[in-house]
Amino acid sequence: MRASAGREPYMGQKDIDEKQLQAHNDVFADIVNSLLFSGRPLVKEDQLIDGPTGSGYKDDTDKMRWQDRDVTKFWRGESIQIAFLGIENQTEVDPDMVIRTMSYDAASYQMQVREKIPNGKKYPVVTLVLYFGMKRWNGPKKLSEMLTVSEELQPYLNDYQMHLFEVAFLTDEQIEGFHSDFRVVAEYFRSVQDGRAFSAQKLKHAEDVMRLLAELTKDNRYLEILAEDWFRQKGEFSMCELLDRYIKQGEEIGRAEGREEGRAEGREEGRAQGRAEGRAEGRAEGAVSGAIIMLRELNYTEDEIIEKLVSTFNLSQDDAKMRVKAG
Repeated sequence: MRASAGREPYMGQKDIDEKQLQAHNDVFADIVNSLLFSGRPLVKEDQLIDGPTGSGYKDDTDKMRWQDRDVTKFWRGESIQIAFLGIENQTEVDPDMVIRTMSYDAASYQMQVREKIPNGKKYPVVTLVLYFGMKRWNGPKKLSEMLTVSEELQPYLNDYQMHLFEVAFLTDEQIEGFHSDFRVVAEYFRSVQDGRAFSAQKLKHAEDVMRLLAELTKDNRYLEILAEDWFRQKGEFSMCELLDRYIKQGEEIGRAEGREEGRAEGREEGRAQGRAEGRAEGRAEGAVSGAIIMLRELNYTEDEIIEKLVSTFNLSQDDAKMRVKAG
């Protein structure tokens, strides 16, 4: 998040929804272990302590400015402070992200100077940037890519490197290295890219996953699911079960729209038979159309959509193909 003048900024629901999943120690440790340490479980969740997400500094006009970070944790061993770790979320390419991240890290080192650590030994600061865009990051990843540097100065430039990870383009090995709910988030973005299925992993922090996906995708249907009796009573569920519920919700919307269309057609014809036929046809057409829309949004292939229509609505292959083509 960008710096703001004067006082600590208000943290709205959007900010909370973006950060809450990663704030869980098991998820935070899992992200760091998978992306920094190739899946080795070096960071244990019981070694993590919440860190400050804000810091103040004076700008060039001598005004106090406030920097707000997304999620930070102290990583502590048995007797030493191992590191200060941060995660920043990006949904769009920010050409100044390298300098922003460098500023966050510098503020954390400055905090250590003010703390006057007894043995004088400081601890490292490492920030990960998670980019959730569906197109490749085309902005700078290190300081030198932002600067025009003469050949003579290049050997003396401290070339700050941003640790950027493009979630939609993580390798299979990286995704399989996740063991927390963040694996489901990574699988979602991979599915949008290439249509691959989700694992059967059960969600531990289901509500936080839904809120994060709603914010990242701008799709409020994830939030609507939170109010469903099914969601509150189910306890644990996988992403596959969620997608089935997603489709069912689309079918229900389609039926409701079909009933309304059927009533309108029946009134226009003025015959009871017309009303009955209109309602029946409207229900069927609305349910099928709603399912097709949902499945396309979830990046199902045309063949997979046809197979789903055949099994769910008892359509023939030819009928299902025709409806998919028409839709």
